[in-house]
Amino acid sequence: MISERILMDSSHVMRTCRRMAYQLAETVADPQNLLIVGINKRGMAVARLIQQFMAESLQAPPLLVNACTQDLSLSPYETASGRDMIVIDDVLFSGRTISAALGCFPDISKASRIRIAVLVDRGHRRFPFFAAVTGLVYPTKFDEHVHVILNDESGQMEVHLLRETQTA
Repeated sequence: MISERILMDSSHVMRTCRRMAYQLAETVADPQNLLIVGINKRGMAVARLIQQFMAESLQAPPLLVNACTQDLSLSPYETASGRDMIVIDDVLFSGRTISAALGCFPDISKASRIRIAVLVDRGHRRFPFFAAVTGLVYPTKFDEHVHVILNDESGQMEVHLLRETQTA
């Protein structure tokens, strides 16, 4: 059996993304040289929200690309060379997805700076990544799972903690 608990509701997710966007925007030297990288579907949804909020303070929306870790192909204009990059995902766990997303950029070593931003950091890192900006730090157990719901059509945005429970 699985028990479920809501960690963040829609208003909490929106407030958190706005705060994260302002934290990131404060450190942007050249908005024209900024590349926001959303990872897969849910990371891209978080990245879109952050991009919208950053556009308010930067006076222009930064370039946003999708690093689909299954596809691993980006067009030539989506280059990392000389850019300030912000890699955004919904949940940071082992770091494997971040590693795959960075692998989408063959010129990643030429980026001027790479920062990671995540909505939820649940711990248990296996790769040496650290999120510069985090919405919620929620250390989990291995039998727990953080599930992010970001539905563009319905507007539903929630973060759930799922836990496997033993039945008697």
